[in-house]
Amino acid sequence: MASDSSTRLVVGLDFGTRQVSLSFRRVAFAEIKGNSLPDISDINVISQWRGSGSSTYDLVKVPTKVIYGEDSQITWGYEVPDGEEPIELIKLLLLPESELRTYLRGQNATTIKRSRDKITSLGKTVTSVIQDYLRELWKYSLEQIKASIGQRSEILPLHVILTVPAIWSEVARQNMLHVAKQAGICDDRACGKTRVELVDEPQAAATAVFFRELRKRHDLEPGARIVVADLGGGTADVITYTIEEIDPVPRFRECVEGAGGLYGGNFPDREFKEVLKLEIGRQRWKECSRFHDVIMRESWQYSIKPSFDNSDQLWHVNTYIAGTCQLNSEQIAECFDNTVTSGIVKLVRGQIQQAKAASESSTPPELICLVGGFGRSPYIYKVLHDKLCRKHNIELIQARDNSSWSAVALGAVLTRAVQLESRVARYSYGWGMDTLFDPDNHLIEDRYYDDYTAQWMARNQVHWPIIRGDRVRHSANGGSFHMPFPLNMKGIWTHKARFYKSTHRDPPKRVDEGLRVAIGEDVVPGVMFLGNIELTTPVEVQDLPKVSNGNGEFFYLFEWTWKISVTGSSVNMIATTSDGKEVGDLHIGDITKE
Repeated sequence: MASDSSTRLVVGLDFGTRQVSLSFRRVAFAEIKGNSLPDISDINVISQWRGSGSSTYDLVKVPTKVIYGEDSQITWGYEVPDGEEPIELIKLLLLPESELRTYLRGQNATTIKRSRDKITSLGKTVTSVIQDYLRELWKYSLEQIKASIGQRSEILPLHVILTVPAIWSEVARQNMLHVAKQAGICDDRACGKTRVELVDEPQAAATAVFFRELRKRHDLEPGARIVVADLGGGTADVITYTIEEIDPVPRFRECVEGAGGLYGGNFPDREFKEVLKLEIGRQRWKECSRFHDVIMRESWQYSIKPSFDNSDQLWHVNTYIAGTCQLNSEQIAECFDNTVTSGIVKLVRGQIQQAKAASESSTPPELICLVGGFGRSPYIYKVLHDKLCRKHNIELIQARDNSSWSAVALGAVLTRAVQLESRVARYSYGWGMDTLFDPDNHLIEDRYYDDYTAQWMARNQVHWPIIRGDRVRHSANGGSFHMPFPLNMKGIWTHKARFYKSTHRDPPKRVDEGLRVAIGEDVVPGVMFLGNIELTTPVEVQDLPKVSNGNGEFFYLFEWTWKISVTGSSVNMIATTSDGKEVGDLHIGDITKE
């Protein structure tokens, strides 16, 4: 069967902390060119997973857990039997230690340690286990896609969109791409090259919201602001968007800087277990150990947690060994309130306050949308409505069906159809460079004379093209730069520059280049060294333009321009010459060590 050059297969993979969701759709060339819009009903979400056949639920997600049998035989997802202690929370193992520590609350810390110990005892590495899981997931998913749309799926070029938390660092994103490549997700096909990109989970969720809401609501007009709260298993991310345009193509921009925190739906799970232990006694709970998974799944995940709205009633929990125990609404509410409620309220309140401050009329956003698996919680809806929305007269909406649970995966395959006009940078980004010496702004110890250009220069300076809080369009101009070379230099030459990320809105203009720090460490408080960016002359030095310094002396001049795009906590850069030739880049994970 010949390849189809007019259509592409787009796959969205939402690799969550405890569960994975995968969506797909065929994209016609006309849509890629912006000549038509997709229909959200054309998106398929895999909802049949091995081992889930006995469930009465439409399972649009599969657990991220795995066990190994004899000869390293892998069992994953719903096929992992109840009572087993699987390797789980594997997504968190992609994080560097400095980030992982923030996730190690309560049960997470215990589970992470147990998973790591199991990996070590098997003689495996963290990345090999994650690769094994993703490889099995990907293989099964391609089978499901083929069953859905036929053999045609095998001749369509692939465009894979992997979603990641907005608060993830460049290192974590690099690790995500690495394991995806090793798992075969990024492999090219005979019909064409596979495109792979990372998209922030809140952006993907917001895209799904815009497609769903803008199509059926006529009260939302350009200028309206929508707070999207993506409440997943591990994290809660909130971002406020302003609608720029509705027809013919939806366009929106980030209104204020987004925020996130560890307020996901997994944390109340741990608290519910503690409530049961106190109610029936720790010894009796221990005696029920082989039924723990069943109790949590049937009584909590599928019953109390998704339906609890704080109404006055008793909840009955079958413990199988210790009989049925009764829990009141106050006990259930504490499962949420002791872990995540105040944090979610704080995040959403912060967005409302920032949006009001950014508005000329000091008005709050028009709409708050709850998405994500935990975003379906009636209790979270009630808390936000009572504490924030009623006071500020903000409409709060919540999809109670699976479109909310799989919003990130749904939105991932739509991100190219909806235009995100600009983002608000969460960090400042810059690189070390030498610049013309200014006695009013530079230290005398940094001054030196450049014989080639016949100018006094200052070393140890930092150029910050992206400042935290800046509104950054899809591709920002990072500025034009040049490098002189003596006439006796020959061959291809590579230039290195230190790259930094800062939490400051007014980052320091000077950083001592002589300081020796490891990647990921602060060179000064609030300024992190990310590594070196490299760019290479497009031709041999002797073939570069020859320029005079004004004193009758000549030198070779290498000139380039940086184009920068910012995504959440990540940055991508491309350096080009005046004729458009690429001479350097910095993508997620492409930061070189010294």
